[in-house]
Amino acid sequence: MYGRAMQLRNGQALVGRLLRCARHPGSFGTFAGLQTDGHASVLDEDGHPIPGLYAAGTDMASVMGGHDPAGGINLGPALTFGFIAGRHAAEAAL
Repeated sequence: MYGRAMQLRNGQALVGRLLRCARHPGSFGTFAGLQTDGHASVLDEDGHPIPGLYAAGTDMASVMGGHDPAGGINLGPALTFGFIAGRHAAEAAL
């Protein structure tokens, strides 16, 4: 979809830099996931980043501190830290 027109149900077309991601309903994976840093890099038991290993969403420790205030609460952090991890990985590859 990136850079191509997308036809909407009402017949209008969106053109430009569009990104899409599939979302599927499911149950939570974990509240006590992998420890990460601000780049979403997974930390080893000594608190050091493991190069090239990232986590986001329910695979990382909850930004809510293990609490589940509402269903879907992990979607925002999953998209945010997925984006952060992707940028960090791309910068590391340069």
